Amino acid sequence: MRALIRFLTRSATGTVEQRERVFEGDSLTLGRATDRVLHLKDRRVALKHARILHSGGRILISSSATAGVIVNGAVQRDAQLRVGDTVGIGSNLLKLFDPPAGFDLAFTVELDPAARAVETAPLTPRLDLRLRTRWVSWALFVGVLAACLFIPALGVKDADLQQALRTMPFPDDGWWRSGALHAAHGTLDSTCEKCHEQPFVRVRDGACLSCHAGSLHSHAESHATFADARCTDCHAEHQPAQLLRAGDQLCAGCHENTEENHKNHIDMKFIATDFLTDHPPFREADALLGGQDRSGLKFPHDVHLDPAGLKAPQGTVVMGCADCHRPEPGGARMQPIRMETHCQNCHRLDFDPADPQRQVPHGDAGQVLQTLIEYYSARYLESYPDPLALARPSRMAQRPGVVLNAAERERALELARAKAQVTARDLFERRVCASCHEVRAEGSRWRVEPAQLIGRWMPRARFDHSRHATAASPCESCHAAKDSGAAEDVLMPDIGQCRQCHAGSRSAHTAENLVPSACTLCHDFHVPSRPPWPHEVSAQ
Repeated sequence: MRALIRFLTRSATGTVEQRERVFEGDSLTLGRATDRVLHLKDRRVALKHARILHSGGRILISSSATAGVIVNGAVQRDAQLRVGDTVGIGSNLLKLFDPPAGFDLAFTVELDPAARAVETAPLTPRLDLRLRTRWVSWALFVGVLAACLFIPALGVKDADLQQALRTMPFPDDGWWRSGALHAAHGTLDSTCEKCHEQPFVRVRDGACLSCHAGSLHSHAESHATFADARCTDCHAEHQPAQLLRAGDQLCAGCHENTEENHKNHIDMKFIATDFLTDHPPFREADALLGGQDRSGLKFPHDVHLDPAGLKAPQGTVVMGCADCHRPEPGGARMQPIRMETHCQNCHRLDFDPADPQRQVPHGDAGQVLQTLIEYYSARYLESYPDPLALARPSRMAQRPGVVLNAAERERALELARAKAQVTARDLFERRVCASCHEVRAEGSRWRVEPAQLIGRWMPRARFDHSRHATAASPCESCHAAKDSGAAEDVLMPDIGQCRQCHAGSRSAHTAENLVPSACTLCHDFHVPSRPPWPHEVSAQ
């Protein structure tokens, strides 16, 4: 956006003086803070009061301050501006006029004649510490200059002297250094201008987004809440131990139960300022309906964890949680449950006592039936020793190698298909599939309802099993699996279970033997399921 700002000053005689300023950038910020593009010296104006941006061919103004802005006499928080509109911010009056060629926006700025002078008076300090004696001022000036510039500069060209100064109780170049970069930015150590694009100008969001825009995801559907937020509000560089600022206040600023947040439509379900004292109950995965696990499986945990053991093809087997729930590399989450890996040793898919090692495939009902048809077709054409084979013509019982005619082959294949159908019905409806799955018969075929296993039960949080896998915290301390007789039971612990060990960072000093746990211990700000962060947001 390219804007022309024309400042008007009216004298007592009625003459008007004007000066102009050209601004180019993503958004024009207004407020009492000195880093605002338009610095408004008025006590009624917030530090970060409002911003004006050009989006979709429209000029928009958005205010995060409680007082808002006055657009054409009406108090507004968000509004579209047009030529001829007037905007009042404290004692300042903005009037939009037709922008010249090459400009997207043009407006004048002047003091409202009706404003009281006391509101526009500069804020004078309460305590005046200025030194009246000239020689003392000069002595302090020279002393500061020597300590902060001359003495540290002595070691710039002499490495030995520089090292000596660093080990002595004298000023050294360490006063100039901001500190080492975080390991993630280690490759930028010799290119300060990659982030510090202009001398004495703080790092812009655009410098961060130039590298991170492709992979940096947003936090919410609407970005208006973070319109005035900057990357450095949360990320403090030159602090190698921690790139992300610690403390709950980072998140609580938006997630407190305040009138301001309600105006910004912060969902009450996400009001949280301290894990121990002010945090809503856990919200399990969105796939849950009515507080039940709709996986589509029939699986009683208590039966499988019976200390007396289970009868299996290989004998009596005593199972534990780790037989099925095995951590992924790194230990944070669990590997997916697979029939072939975790279940098939006991739940075998064999179907013919004459060939106990042969099993049908798992997963596709149509493929199971086709496998059975092919298996029995081959057997019947090879004089398979089955009572049904005796119904075939006597010629089929002759010595091996006899060639069947077309009618005999068709009869054998018809018997094979009938045998496959009977065996499939036994597998699907009685002996194998129906033991674990919901099965529906559809004519001569069957439909097995697919299993929908949830891989991440807390999609809005981060949990690491490896950090909790200690002798003091076995699986059953959080998951009541031994008492669960139905697959629909949700075996997730509630928030009270976690509060036995974890306290929020605000309440940690009042809770003995609890782990101080800030919001960022479990939650990420950038949500991978959201779209990438847009360049136009907070790029100042």
